[in-house]
Amino acid sequence: METGFSPMPSPLKIQKSMARAYLSANRLEDGIALLAEIIERYPEDWESLIILGDLYLAAEDVEMAYHLYQQAERIIPNHPEILRRTQLVQEEAVLPPSRPLESPTHPVALRRLLQRLTGQPTSLDEGA
Repeated sequence: METGFSPMPSPLKIQKSMARAYLSANRLEDGIALLAEIIERYPEDWESLIILGDLYLAAEDVEMAYHLYQQAERIIPNHPEILRRTQLVQEEAVLPPSRPLESPTHPVALRRLLQRLTGQPTSLDEGA
């Protein structure tokens, strides 16, 4: 017997939908901050790693993008989307990508990402 109720989406699904909505609405600061929070809370969420990696790649931060794609690949090896992105980064890099100095979710790295994407100073880590 069907009750008409659908199961509640998980908090992770809700957060990922919100992050995508923020990015689609060009609310980059909110979207990036939420993606970083998701990755900190759910480090095995390879989709969020890829999305943040794509943002770093768009900002021409090849090392950060490559690091995030490698994290995703450790979670889900041989996934075609991840392999394609890893190969793209390796082709884009002048030198082989090295490990970044700070974590891609560190407030300083996130602020630099947002500044590169928008060309504007940010307040992403104020109050942190």
